[in-house]
Amino acid sequence: MRGSVKAVVVCGALMAAGLGAAVPAAASSAVPACSVTWVGNSEAWNNPANWSTGQVPGPTSDVCISGDGPAPEAGGPIDIHSLQVSDGAEPLFENLTISDILTDASGAVFFDGTLSAPTIDNAGLIQAVGASTITSPALSNTGTIQALDGSAADPSTLQLTDNPLQLANGTLNGGTLDAEGTDTTIIINRDISSIAAGEITANDGGSIENQSGGNALASVSSIGQNGTLNYAGTLTGNLVNQGDFGSDNADVTGDYTQSSTGTVGAGFEAGLTIGGTATLSGTLAIGYDMFCTPNKGTTKTVITFAARNGTFTTTPSVFNVTYGATSIQEQYEGPKNHSECG
Repeated sequence: MRGSVKAVVVCGALMAAGLGAAVPAAASSAVPACSVTWVGNSEAWNNPANWSTGQVPGPTSDVCISGDGPAPEAGGPIDIHSLQVSDGAEPLFENLTISDILTDASGAVFFDGTLSAPTIDNAGLIQAVGASTITSPALSNTGTIQALDGSAADPSTLQLTDNPLQLANGTLNGGTLDAEGTDTTIIINRDISSIAAGEITANDGGSIENQSGGNALASVSSIGQNGTLNYAGTLTGNLVNQGDFGSDNADVTGDYTQSSTGTVGAGFEAGLTIGGTATLSGTLAIGYDMFCTPNKGTTKTVITFAARNGTFTTTPSVFNVTYGATSIQEQYEGPKNHSECG
């Protein structure tokens, strides 16, 4: 069954400039002209009537899929030459082998199994469920690569066997990597040290791991002005934030420094722990469940630290923020007063 696309929560607006020089995305191969087009009378990939040529695509076929009609679903292994997915298209595969190039302009490719192509240019969504693998030596992503929610009985694990998402020397320079949800893991081939541009989400039980099973995000030390990290876990060492840091019970073991362009977002029930000195500027964004607003006057600790320099420039108008010697308190000031929260 096709998965639903999840919204990624971003605390604060993305800023314009990146941290450091961006690395160009992998050069795109020439995209072959379509030799067969999906016409979509039903969802069955293997129905010849669903194809413009009246024949099911094979290893030499250059396939184009648009958003017109029912989305194709392939229940077994598919082997084609190239695939172009356009706006609104949502094909579903189990095991897909492409001998040339996959181009996802702004559609969504869902798969459960293996996805293999010498070149992948993704400006849309590639979403994996179950135990899945993407193999592509030239993987360029300006869109989203996402592992859908798993469960204890059926964990969702996506392995990227090649260098993903414009990673260069451990720096993310674009695209989105999303492992948000219980028993959800994305495995990449190296640790990430900085997010110059792009977005990484690993919270609500999800994680980004290296090939050894370790936390690939533990050594993130900087978030650029055009970078976003939504994270629940431990960052070992110091963190400099010029962009957006969505903290869901995150722990920075060293110092935390936030510039005037930075935003840190913490939930009303889930804060940020800083082992060293917090040097503060920019924006504090406090999130809470709009369907379960806190009682007026409720106070929580949003950030703890060993020492502090400075204060946030901007804080939410519905919270009274108080700075203490080792913590920051938030008190909900209204306008609503709900008591029906579970």
